[in-house]
Amino acid sequence: MKKNFILVASVISIGLLGACNQTEKPESTKVSAVEEKTEVVEPKEWKDLTEPDDIIEGPQSAKEFISMYDEAFNSNVEIEFNQRIKEEDLAPIEYYYYGEATSLDVALHDLPIKVKGKSIEKDFRNISLLSYIISDEQDKVLDGVTLPKGTDKWEAHKYWNEPTNRQKQAIKYMQYLLNDLDIAISEGKGELRGYSYQAGGKKAEEVDKFIEDSKQARNEARDVAITPEIKEVVKDNFEYFDKILNNDYFYKERNADPNDPMFDEGKEDVWLTEEIKSEVEKRADEIEALMPTKSSDLDQDLGNVVGEMRTGFEYENDGDIYTPHRILYGLHAGMNGYRYVERDENGRKRLDPEGNWTVSFTDEEIGY
Repeated sequence: MKKNFILVASVISIGLLGACNQTEKPESTKVSAVEEKTEVVEPKEWKDLTEPDDIIEGPQSAKEFISMYDEAFNSNVEIEFNQRIKEEDLAPIEYYYYGEATSLDVALHDLPIKVKGKSIEKDFRNISLLSYIISDEQDKVLDGVTLPKGTDKWEAHKYWNEPTNRQKQAIKYMQYLLNDLDIAISEGKGELRGYSYQAGGKKAEEVDKFIEDSKQARNEARDVAITPEIKEVVKDNFEYFDKILNNDYFYKERNADPNDPMFDEGKEDVWLTEEIKSEVEKRADEIEALMPTKSSDLDQDLGNVVGEMRTGFEYENDGDIYTPHRILYGLHAGMNGYRYVERDENGRKRLDPEGNWTVSFTDEEIGY
């Protein structure tokens, strides 16, 4: 990808902030005013459906998850940061929260953490979406930024754009929501801020509106980013991979007996010719040349396609030709109105992409 992702370097300089053992929570910060509402009445019964797995590092229950990330977002991080910044040249405090949002998202989905209950499901959905917004907005610190030649990685943050107001707001909502849930389900101490459905918060719907507004803004950016050139490249590459995955070899692979000799060890890559390898590299170059776009969602989807193409499709390297095909299917359907055709001209069943693999489009938008 053309965007120079040098963010990770500076996280080390403020990463120690997360190790702060203090549990005192920051003073309440004002958020955009929304008309005061009567208390949201939601059923409070809930169950933790998380299945612990010692192989997966991180929290093993919903309570542990909330407690851990409430401390990450609501301990005296900003006090510690403000003390250190007087002596050290640190990246913005929002970058620390970006790192914690990324960690939260991994912890939430790796195990995964699962809850059941009308109110708590809404809260966990909002936690996931707020983490996405925080990460998505972090990309904008590099929009239009060209680092001077020879810039040390520890100095790169000096040239970043300012954190966006949307990112700052998402961080505040994350702090308040985690605070309220920690009190409601994890025996946390402190004062309810009113942003959790599970805790009966009066301002819970304010978070929903913020998330919906953010989604609308991303969709508008996506639509602007989809140029005729991108549409054509997506269409052309989808058709290329679709033709390969519906050829005789892959059709037989999907329908043959597992004991068929075609599956013998060493035959996994018989379809992957040098011509295909060369063509895939060329196509990856063409897609990458169109990036970055004006949409971080679109960049993520196209970046995932390019990443798989660069890795190659060799069996021994865990190559995966199906993932770029699935993402391109969703992009082609969303951009160009393509719809899955179940049978080919000979009546043979074609590969089903099995769902929506993009972040750029919803299931409804791609007709799945």
